[in-house]
Amino acid sequence: LIAFTSLLVQAPGLYGNNGLLPISQIVDRVAKSQPGIIWRARPEEIGVEKWLDLICVGGIVPSLLVCMGWVYAPFMAACWIFYLSVNLVGQTFIPFQWDIFLLEVGGLAILYAPGSPLTMTRRPSRAAVLALHWC
Repeated sequence: LIAFTSLLVQAPGLYGNNGLLPISQIVDRVAKSQPGIIWRARPEEIGVEKWLDLICVGGIVPSLLVCMGWVYAPFMAACWIFYLSVNLVGQTFIPFQWDIFLLEVGGLAILYAPGSPLTMTRRPSRAAVLALHWC
C-alpha cells in the first residue's frame, strides 16, 4: 500500500514527460517483454504517465483490501502483478534490493494465502511454509 501510494505521489517528478527519467522513452521496450503484459494492455488514447497512475491505483485497491483483512491469493496476486509492472519501468529509482524482496515475499504470500473465504480453514501447503521460512 505504501509503495504504490508513494509512487503515485512521486511519479510525475520521476517518470513524467518533464521528470528525471521519462518512462515514455522506454515503455515500448517494456511492453514487448514477457512480464510487461499490463503495459501492452495500455489503450493508445491513455498516455504513459496516466497509465502509470492507473497501475498505482490498481495496486492500492487490492492492497487496501488486504490491509482490511481480506488476505486472499487473488488480491495478493493483483498486488504482485501491479508491482512487477511498476518495477519494470522503475529504471534507476525502483529496482533496489527491497523492491526485489517485496516481489519475492509477495510471490510467497500468493502461495501462502487462502484462495477464497471458503478455503480459510485449509492450512498452507508445506512447500509454501518451507519457502516462507527460507525467505
